[in-house]
Amino acid sequence: MEVSEMHPQTITDPSPCFTVGHCEKRKYEEEEYEIFKQNKRNKQVASGDKTVNEDLSPSEMCDTMVCGNCRFVTSDFEEFKEHRITGCKKFKEPEEPRHRLKCATCNQRFLGAWGLLEHLTEFHRMLLYSEEKIQ
Repeated sequence: MEVSEMHPQTITDPSPCFTVGHCEKRKYEEEEYEIFKQNKRNKQVASGDKTVNEDLSPSEMCDTMVCGNCRFVTSDFEEFKEHRITGCKKFKEPEEPRHRLKCATCNQRFLGAWGLLEHLTEFHRMLLYSEEKIQ
């Protein structure tokens, strides 16, 4: 990742077509960028997980694993891990329309509260809490 000299709060990812920052326009819809970020986090975690099916305890009833983004369903752990590494193609369809949220500082719009919170902490360096020392 690069940090822009003119705008230190602007970070560009070397992946094609993805640009982040309130000073630049994104080439993709925010939802697609959210998928990109989630896929990146999932890949990092799943790639480090060395668990295989044989490591798991067999039971009469198989666990069902469901992807929170695209609702991919499987009972095979290795298949689910591979799905997390390769990434989702789309978000699950919401049961009710999402509300669009707007940053009060720069007016950038977000589909969900989590994206807005990340934006506030990463781009505006806003502190959401402070820790108190217990005596």
